Amino acid sequence: MSSPLSGNEILHASCVAINDRAVLILGPSGSGKSTLALQLMAYGARLVGDDRIRLSVEGGALVAWPGPGLSGLIEARGMGILRADRAAEEPMDISDLPGAETGAGRSACRADDGRGPAPGTAGAAPVPRAGGAGIGHAAARVVCVVDLDRSEAERMPPSRHMSLLGQSVPLFYRAEGAHFAPALLQFLKAGRHAPS
Repeated sequence: MSSPLSGNEILHASCVAINDRAVLILGPSGSGKSTLALQLMAYGARLVGDDRIRLSVEGGALVAWPGPGLSGLIEARGMGILRADRAAEEPMDISDLPGAETGAGRSACRADDGRGPAPGTAGAAPVPRAGGAGIGHAAARVVCVVDLDRSEAERMPPSRHMSLLGQSVPLFYRAEGAHFAPALLQFLKAGRHAPS
């Protein structure tokens, strides 16, 4: 699946992270993006942003930022707009991302399992943003996407990917059941097993 995004774009989405590993939650209005984000936050994830997410590529990694004016805010139906802890305020360490030395390179996600950069491909130093600052202010590296507009029919789904800003990211569909949020959280922590 591809996206027409190029450069630095804003999506109608929600995003939460564990450390600097984020899930980008996509779907139409009313599909449950904020609800899933709140469920993940109840398990310890931190809010990157809700409603609008800005995406960019930093040091070869797809990075999510809160939309303008929305940092630290999340909508809860029936409750209103809630304040939330944001993802790390300190600069994110991107020195271990492929191509970090030059700013070139591929996504931090391996095509096979989404667990991060392959051993031996790490760059030596972080790539600064415009203005010389590192990645920070509630930003997080997107390591997977959930499409709430599609339901997962397979018990053991195939490996799927979505391309955003030229970066390939593991893609999951909505899975019915109470296990979905904890399973996503576990993916953020440790990735997915790639069968031999």
